[in-house]
Amino acid sequence: WDVLSLDEVSAEVSNVEVKALNLGAETVVRQADGRADYSLHADISFEADAEYDDPGYFIWDEETRTAIYYEKIHRRIERTVEVPLDVTVRFDPQDLRSGTVEQIVVNRNAVLILEPEDEGNY
Repeated sequence: WDVLSLDEVSAEVSNVEVKALNLGAETVVRQADGRADYSLHADISFEADAEYDDPGYFIWDEETRTAIYYEKIHRRIERTVEVPLDVTVRFDPQDLRSGTVEQIVVNRNAVLILEPEDEGNY
């Protein structure tokens, strides 16, 4: 992820490390011509460095009617999130024992929203 929404703020994210991936039961959405599309959910546990504007340190610009932040918060965050996965697999209809994953779409390319863990701490 390049950008991540932490409740009410957007954060720049780097150094993402996936710690665990647990897949839920899959549902076949479509199957035809040696191709199957599956839908399932995954619990992804990860750590990441997040940097975002400190809402306590800003100047209000009357002319542009925007806040200009002058302090940043840098944090290492740990989270487990549930996201939808769409998986496409190509297989030989004569041999259903093996296949090749063609595509995996995580969270349907949406922005990941994280809620505060407790009392506003991210």
